[in-house]
Amino acid sequence: MLTDRTITNTIRKGGAGFLSESLGRGHGSLLLRYRSGAATWWYQYTIDGKAKRVKLSVGPYGSEDGALAVARAAAQAAAAERRRIPDMDLLAERERAAKAKQAQRERQHREAEVRQRRTVARLMQFYVDDLERRKKISVAAVRREFANLLRDFPELGEKDASAVPTPEWAAILRRYYLDEGKIRKGQKLRVYLGAAYRHAIASTNNPLAAAGVWFGIDTNPLQNIPPGPAAVRKAALTETQLREFLERVRELDTPAGRAIELCILLAGQRPTQLLRAQVSDYADGVLRLLDPKGRRTEARDHRLPIRGLAAAKLTRIRADAEMVGSPWLFTRTGKVPISVTDLDHAAKRIFRAMGADNLRLGDLRETMETRMAEINIPAEIREQLQSHGLGSVVHRHYQHGDYLPQKAAALARLEDWLEQRSATVVSLRGTA
Repeated sequence: MLTDRTITNTIRKGGAGFLSESLGRGHGSLLLRYRSGAATWWYQYTIDGKAKRVKLSVGPYGSEDGALAVARAAAQAAAAERRRIPDMDLLAERERAAKAKQAQRERQHREAEVRQRRTVARLMQFYVDDLERRKKISVAAVRREFANLLRDFPELGEKDASAVPTPEWAAILRRYYLDEGKIRKGQKLRVYLGAAYRHAIASTNNPLAAAGVWFGIDTNPLQNIPPGPAAVRKAALTETQLREFLERVRELDTPAGRAIELCILLAGQRPTQLLRAQVSDYADGVLRLLDPKGRRTEARDHRLPIRGLAAAKLTRIRADAEMVGSPWLFTRTGKVPISVTDLDHAAKRIFRAMGADNLRLGDLRETMETRMAEINIPAEIREQLQSHGLGSVVHRHYQHGDYLPQKAAALARLEDWLEQRSATVVSLRGTA
């Protein structure tokens, strides 16, 4: 049995070697390894005739936590631990535990990297990128609402998108609905976020989607959140208001005024789509617009025949754009197209001057739909002119005509009505 005296005398002599103390038959031994005046404690046991050593977690001999009694207790604890191992191999068990711990750390690191790649912020950007790729007109609005949301909830962006539950999203929307009274803002966010989750789920299950895009999302947490109170706006200008508005728009003689006038002459085109038109889109009496609205994977080619007043005005607009070297038809400086905001502000000023503050630019589209119905332009031709209601199976797969003759006749009738001329009788029916 080891004693402090034996250990001290042995170490004082110098050299290197081992001192040992048996812990009992089959239990191994306490081992002191000394060299160059230093001594460390080990537990030694034998497996299949081969000695194995495990360094004890105590200090070197001579330190307070490396005293003989402390080392003896540590060796007995190691022997007891060894007896609990099926193969009685303590060193192998600790090596296995170390490897398992390292594997767990690596797994946690990988999971953390995956979580960083599938955060709410990245989910939002993934959806915005898809909208840009498909040239959706909503991309700017979606990007803006997402940015505002992350500004209001800074911690949200770094969360794992797959781990944000429905109640948490409901609490976020409740802040806009109830606390701030911004119902429309909350409704838009609900729609945009729900679409972002649906896009992520669809991409995961789509073998044609880009490789590496995975958010671990199986269900859409927004789908069970009610949309909130409906706020459907129904507003249209009376005939008198429309004629006064058109007269005031023409008096502006500005890029915004000319764009608004063409929206009216061309049967209520969406301002956003019209303002994206480039000089090259107007040729051979046809204006080509792109309609990316809806769930189309590619923007719809929306072609309008340009005749009469619209042709004269669009020809002037094209000449002005070419003169300043602009690729866009509707521009102020030639460097960028004018924005819908420019048109909104111009329209608001006119409506205010008319004493009709309740009206807005977007009401022109419904107004033109109403007026075209009143002058007997068929619903099918109105749909073609305004490029809406064309998402059915029949329209997508079986009707591929451009309807240019019927559109031209309808626009001529609309112009006659707007200018209060005697309308020329032209058939609006025919083969598309």
